[in-house]
Amino acid sequence: MAQDNEPMDAARKSAAASVKLALSKRNLELSQCGSSTFRDTLPAFDPETGYWAKPTSVTPKPPRWLFWLERVNEKVIARVPEAQGVDRLGFFNTAKGRVGGIFVRLVPAVRLPSGQWHLHLGWEWVLFFVMPRAMKAGSSGQVVDHFRPDEGKFSYLYNTDNIDPVTKKSTQASEEPAYVAAGLFTLLPPENAFQPEELGTYPVVYSEATEALQQVIHASPQPPKGAVPEQVAAGASA
Repeated sequence: MAQDNEPMDAARKSAAASVKLALSKRNLELSQCGSSTFRDTLPAFDPETGYWAKPTSVTPKPPRWLFWLERVNEKVIARVPEAQGVDRLGFFNTAKGRVGGIFVRLVPAVRLPSGQWHLHLGWEWVLFFVMPRAMKAGSSGQVVDHFRPDEGKFSYLYNTDNIDPVTKKSTQASEEPAYVAAGLFTLLPPENAFQPEELGTYPVVYSEATEALQQVIHASPQPPKGAVPEQVAAGASA
């Protein structure tokens, strides 16, 4: 099994270190989705649908959030896939009740002139959210879902103090958390190009894809009193 050791992986780890440092000052932790799922072990991709080949087996705990990227009239646009489970952003270990920030790895499926889709794992972004307090304790693989990119909102389940009389376990309730910082970490040089033969003389470059992605995902942070730590905001494009 090959580790993910590309330059963009080093950039992601550097961003994570900065956010961890900022969170540690408030006794909070960063949880990263899919960090133990390497590119060569990702689920099978269907080039016809532009999504995971078996969505029902992937989306309960998605290791990446997949989005569509295509060139339309010489303009690069990004879209949310029309697929089951696309509102599930990722899964995180919230069992200890100390998670104050989450990292989601985003990968593009690029539409080719043939109409098929190519999962381009040579590109990646990190979508991050930083909360003013810890997310309430849930499970070691708690799904963050009901993601609405146009509003920048999502929800997750947490354990309540109520005990189910049948299972003898805590019942769960849903919360839509507020966050104080959010954005995209870019991990590659802006000029990095994706140019398969089918795209001819019109390659897609990373900066175009980033701009297109920013049109799809909108953050709505609620700043606390005082400034957000510079370590969290640095290097990110919201």
